[in-house]
Amino acid sequence: MLDHYYDSDDFIFSHAFISSPKDFPLHNHDVYEIIFLKKGDISYVIEGKRYKPIKNTLLLTPPLKRHAVLFDSPIPYERYNIVFDEKKLNPLAQKRLPAETIIINFDSHPIITDLFNKMDYYYETFDGNDLKLLLLHLVEEILYISSFFYRDHGQSAVYTTNPVIQNAIEYIEKNIHTPLNVNTICNELFISKSHLHHLFIKHLKITPQKYISSKKLSLAQRELRLGRKATDIFTDCGFTDYSTFFRAYKNHFGHAPSEENNINIVRKIQS
Repeated sequence: MLDHYYDSDDFIFSHAFISSPKDFPLHNHDVYEIIFLKKGDISYVIEGKRYKPIKNTLLLTPPLKRHAVLFDSPIPYERYNIVFDEKKLNPLAQKRLPAETIIINFDSHPIITDLFNKMDYYYETFDGNDLKLLLLHLVEEILYISSFFYRDHGQSAVYTTNPVIQNAIEYIEKNIHTPLNVNTICNELFISKSHLHHLFIKHLKITPQKYISSKKLSLAQRELRLGRKATDIFTDCGFTDYSTFFRAYKNHFGHAPSEENNINIVRKIQS
């Protein structure tokens, strides 16, 4: 059940209490996402790594990183979630944005908790563009504090991962701009397709081929939203011909690549 929710084209803020949580499957955003965990027994899976965050842990995830929230027990879940377009931030704050996910526990540093409490106050006091502006300023402050703590302390959440899954995802990341397929990965890692398929389904709840395809198409979508033409980017996103890219894009997103910037961008919170 949602408690606080604000939505605009390039910014979403939510503070939610969920009494009967269900897993949020692998997904990604074309913009940055912040999750601040207040309560819940969850695992945070991102690019094959499985983290175990605790109360007052902040997770900052860059665009296109496939991630999921899995519930390890059915206790109630409370979290803040912010999805934001980095281009709307002050240029100095943009420089604080990480290229990789950062996970920091602020249990002994209440300054971050105070900032999220202030978001609740602003939500209850302001609305419209005034609310959005105030929330964006708080996001910038969170980025400054997080980058400072990350520099001095690094990650503060323990993660476990299957080594085969991790190696496969690292290989996909390095070769996403090429005509990558499951056979290539299996040959590189010296494993069978059935074994890789089993591991992906078990740990990520998605097939290797769907994982690769969704990564390529999400990359293409982001490039299109940055103003590039579909005919210029399909090879950069690992497709050998435009017709294959066109069909895959339309099947995945429901519209043609050329229509990407002519429709309203709909973003939603899934974690």
